[in-house]
Amino acid sequence: MPTVEIREQQATQLGFPLTAADLQTFEDPLLRKYFTPRLTSKGTELKVTKVIGLLRLANADLVITPKVPVSGSMLLHWLHYAVNGDHPILPRSRHWDSAGDYFPDMVVQALLEECRKLLRDQLHKDYQRREVIEPTVRGRLDVTRQVTHRYGMLDRLHVHTFDRTSEIWENEVCGAALRHAAKTANDPKLRQQARQLAAKFPSCSSERARSALARARHHLLNLRYRAAHTWAEVVLRAGGVSDLFLPRELVGDSHLLVIEQLWQRVVHRMAGSLPKIDGVKIHRNRGRQVANFSPDALVATSTGHVAADAKWKNYDDAMVSRDDIHQLLTYANAYQPSDPRAVIVYPSALPTAWHTIDVKHLGSRIASIDVVGVDVTVRPEVSATILRERFHS
Repeated sequence: MPTVEIREQQATQLGFPLTAADLQTFEDPLLRKYFTPRLTSKGTELKVTKVIGLLRLANADLVITPKVPVSGSMLLHWLHYAVNGDHPILPRSRHWDSAGDYFPDMVVQALLEECRKLLRDQLHKDYQRREVIEPTVRGRLDVTRQVTHRYGMLDRLHVHTFDRTSEIWENEVCGAALRHAAKTANDPKLRQQARQLAAKFPSCSSERARSALARARHHLLNLRYRAAHTWAEVVLRAGGVSDLFLPRELVGDSHLLVIEQLWQRVVHRMAGSLPKIDGVKIHRNRGRQVANFSPDALVATSTGHVAADAKWKNYDDAMVSRDDIHQLLTYANAYQPSDPRAVIVYPSALPTAWHTIDVKHLGSRIASIDVVGVDVTVRPEVSATILRERFHS
């Protein structure tokens, strides 16, 4: 099937017809706000906003790349940085195809590497209750089953045992994801590697694995599985990693990442934000309707609190919009009324830099808005140092 590359935020003329099933896909309530197809005299024009990744259609695979030139390996690092801050990934350079052309295969490669690490350190085992038939009593005899099924057969005893086994949910989730990757990866070598690795893990159905991931809790004993489970969740389309991906049921094996939400999560952590933010409340209709607006990050400083909003916009060459200035003015006066100040953080193709917008009335400054462009080629933990210095300057 041919692959067509389109860029986010740009209207692209498709060189193939859309089928009725494709049009129905774009009409889905969750996809409608990201995809806008339009018939023109030359065919179908498609505009995509705020999502990147792979969308499988009847006649072609759409590869959606971000409007800001972010490499595929950096996107993976952002994803892990946003949702697994206590378990870092990409400790060294990877020999991946980092152009972002086929993001799903990069996720499969990340899953393979994390599963290899688990095997090198040996899979975790735990005691599991099992109902087995043994020639001798081991554990607890199931008297009811023995009498009704094996009465008088003293060499075949129904017993309940607790055996230490690797057949636990942590390993089964990895096995299910590897088996799924062996069927869906685009690269034949990746499919082969996934099949070989899957044979070394216990497995379960994809549905059971998705349910296990939804209930997953990581603690000291299984923390080393967290990275592998992150990629397993993406491969299995288990409702998305912290809802950053659109659900699998919408588009089969497509992978659509909500890049705007990912950028917001990355900025939240880079800024060192307070975990819980009390938003600005707007009361309408005499207080009966309340709207809540929260900044993406709120940083405690020596003079109060500074609010920041992550904008997935290219402000390298464009002026900050009036709507964004109005929004940040609200935050500046709400969280630091004594010296109103707020910060806009956007992704930049240039080295990290910032400038300040002074908002004045009758010659007097009423607020300042720092506009920070974060270099997308630099790891977020490095950019975090620069960004936090800006908040406390």
